[in-house]
Amino acid sequence: MISIDRVRDEILDGNDNLLEWVKDEAADMFAPSTELSVANLYAQISDWVQQNSQFTDAAKVEFADAADGWLVAYACVNNGTVVTLETFNANIRRRVKLPNVCRQFGIEYIDTFEMLRRIGIRF
Repeated sequence: MISIDRVRDEILDGNDNLLEWVKDEAADMFAPSTELSVANLYAQISDWVQQNSQFTDAAKVEFADAADGWLVAYACVNNGTVVTLETFNANIRRRVKLPNVCRQFGIEYIDTFEMLRRIGIRF
């Protein structure tokens, strides 16, 4: 399991226990998102969001400032799966949700519980 540097940067901007865990334990689990193929796909994703009249202007700005689009692009280029607790919502306007972007670009997404099942974690 990995994430990307842009997600790490968002976490490092925070102030909670996750911040300390990333600093102390998880520094090596974040891959760089600087590959040209990732950047090119991110540009396509960003264009789709910005040109989509479904989303409010505020949702578009929030998406542009977040790591989500980069995460989807990285997953696509590297045959990964996006893990999120967000759910698909065909009619959402106030947010650009990861599952909506994943569906648009043919990227597999699962929730955290499915990820735990797939890696064999049992409680």
